[in-house]
Amino acid sequence: MKTLFAITIFSLFVFAAFGQENNSYKKRAVRVSGIYIQPGIEVQPGPPGTLNDFRQLAPQSQLLANDFSDYNERSSRGISSDGFLALMMELQFRAKDKES
Repeated sequence: MKTLFAITIFSLFVFAAFGQENNSYKKRAVRVSGIYIQPGIEVQPGPPGTLNDFRQLAPQSQLLANDFSDYNERSSRGISSDGFLALMMELQFRAKDKES
């Protein structure tokens, strides 16, 4: 028990002696005060596809010879999406005339 007490007292002394703030070194001119990460995704409807677009891609296609009178251009291409990631860092600059 005395050993545990002695170790505790010694540890408190060491932390008190070496845990003090040291103001003798020069403070930094720039300090990072925050980092922000923002992921995201952007989804947009794709451009509509017309029969002329398909004829340019495959002019000899046997499928294009069929009747497409009920073809809906709006539902032909689906959607397109892009992902993004924004990284921001907040900096604080120390005034030249201040010491702290």
